[in-house]
Amino acid sequence: MKHLKATALQATLVNQGMSEEDRRRIAFDGDGLLVPEQMTEQIEALLATATDQAALSMTRASLLAVIADEHAETLRRMTGNYTVEDRDTWPRQQAWADAHLAGNDRYDDLLVGLLTAAEREAAGENAATIMANRIAEKVIISDKLTSAAGNAKREAEAAVTAMATVAELESFEAALVATKADREAAFLAALAA
Repeated sequence: MKHLKATALQATLVNQGMSEEDRRRIAFDGDGLLVPEQMTEQIEALLATATDQAALSMTRASLLAVIADEHAETLRRMTGNYTVEDRDTWPRQQAWADAHLAGNDRYDDLLVGLLTAAEREAAGENAATIMANRIAEKVIISDKLTSAAGNAKREAEAAVTAMATVAELESFEAALVATKADREAAFLAALAA
């Protein structure tokens, strides 16, 4: 028997490339694979492929995480750096605004409560309407941004998933960094449309 260094992931990938009979002839000992001498070349070739597959999987997973983080950061930054907790209230605020704009005054106190004292004083009797209109505008902008950013994220994820080499993934990541300003300009253009 010969001992070949291998990670658990490499051992799993090697096992996937072997017949059931050959699988019974090797063992993973936590530090590598124990293989019969006559299978050494076959296993070394499978380990090389497994190493490439492991590197590809790890690079792809890392890049998908970068894309997810960048998506979240872009949305946060482009929505005025509101916290997730703030954004979680937006559907309720939208419901209050929609009700007010439809003629229902049930939530007017809540809308007025979102204004500062100076804003309330300046708006007078129109305070609820002013806040409802601000919210309605914010919803339109947020929806456009969410759509544009979501599309960019899905396109990037699809591209990464389709790539077959670490070099392609690394090149794509470099392009993501280089075109960040262009993507944000496109998001801003989507907001203005």
